[in-house]
Amino acid sequence: MTLVFALYSVANFFILPFMRLYTAGITDISYIANALPLLFISTYLLSCGRSAANQVINFAGHFKLTQRKAILESAINLIVSLVAVNYWGIYGVLMGTIAALLYRSNDIIVYSNRVILHRSAWKTYKRWLVNLLVFISLLYVERYISWSLDSYFKIILYCIPFTCATLIVFYGVMYLTDRTTGQALLRLLKSLYAKRRNKQ
Repeated sequence: MTLVFALYSVANFFILPFMRLYTAGITDISYIANALPLLFISTYLLSCGRSAANQVINFAGHFKLTQRKAILESAINLIVSLVAVNYWGIYGVLMGTIAALLYRSNDIIVYSNRVILHRSAWKTYKRWLVNLLVFISLLYVERYISWSLDSYFKIILYCIPFTCATLIVFYGVMYLTDRTTGQALLRLLKSLYAKRRNKQ
């Protein structure tokens, strides 16, 4: 989950400069909409963030037991999208998708934790909340970064250190707020480093 939030945070920063370059010279319509990337990224975060809990449901053979709620998710998406599209166009369609994902993601998290794993869903929600707060904080910080990204080469050049810094921030916060997961990550990194060193 942390990796997903970090990478989408990077994507959110660089997608508009990329679109400006990609659509340069096209004057028939404006393809630059500041809010659209964030809305699209929100849908991807909600989808990816629930994937682990969704796999628990599938592995436990509980999909049919939750099938009605999956249908309800589709209904929410359709109804909200049809209503909102009349007022906000594509923004309204994305709002419908986000509304449906919010409902279903919460349902999947609660069901997988309480019914299958027999534990509180708080740990999952805590990770969500921590990653979301870091994501929002970086959105605020990114507003004050004024790089001249006027070529694809510059985007790639700046993207590398930006990605590294973003990963450090996300995983640093995760380590401070979730020591168990953080220590497991450190053990994994040490193991990978040791294997690489032995090969040399």
